Amino acid sequence: MTRSGRRNFWLRMTDSMGLTEPGKKPEMPRPRVLLFQVVLWFASALIWFMMVIRTQGEIQVWYIVLVLISLALTVANLVMLRQSKKRAARSKAD
Repeated sequence: MTRSGRRNFWLRMTDSMGLTEPGKKPEMPRPRVLLFQVVLWFASALIWFMMVIRTQGEIQVWYIVLVLISLALTVANLVMLRQSKKRAARSKAD
């Protein structure tokens, strides 16, 4: 893989998962993308939480699991967003 051209969405996604180049540290997504993901996962958690409140029985357990997964992804993206902003601030200072 060369760095000469602009990478398309698919290659950026596989880079972020560490699938494109083994042994290479994946690129950190941009802060705007991470902020969008934080908002999206938080909205998803709210929707699943509303479903937990409205339902009863065995299906409610699945909605609780989905709420927990969405919240975990929200927190993970928040941590990555914070690291990305710190990295951007450091690069501007240099």
